Amino acid sequence: MHNFRWPDRNRLRNRRLLLVCCCALMLASCRSAQVDELPSTQPYVQAATAIEYPDLETPIESPARGTVRPVTLSSAAPDEYWDIHLEEVLHVALEHSKIFRDAGGVILRSPGNSRTHLDPAIQETDPRFGPQAALSAFDATFAASLFYENNDRALNNVFFGGGTRELVQKSGV
Repeated sequence: MHNFRWPDRNRLRNRRLLLVCCCALMLASCRSAQVDELPSTQPYVQAATAIEYPDLETPIESPARGTVRPVTLSSAAPDEYWDIHLEEVLHVALEHSKIFRDAGGVILRSPGNSRTHLDPAIQETDPRFGPQAALSAFDATFAASLFYENNDRALNNVFFGGGTRELVQKSGV
């Protein structure tokens, strides 16, 4: 005969407590928070569809103000040309560069770490990640293909040649 032992009272109480906790957890997790009203999308729609008008009244920065208009076909020829070597051009450009002057030569070791007022424009015109890259997915594309084949063969067997010994075929698709 088997000896039957009743479980300890502490063990039985622990099992009941575990069962009550599991039931309470299951009932609490079955409830879902119902949202009666979705948040308004009106501010996002207004921001996305707002038209940006250029600020034409803002004065232009002083370095850009002194530049001359580019030469076009309708404008007159430029006043003078300079006969200058590439080394002299680089020397003058580095001598008058504000970024190079402020960085003290550090820009040559890490040019990507230098920040200028042109950074937003550079990011805006990035051909891989800027807005123009996203818009280029909708650019019109043109594709064409031509497959041409010219077969001129002598066959060894009349049976496999379909009653002839020469195959002359020109096809274009």
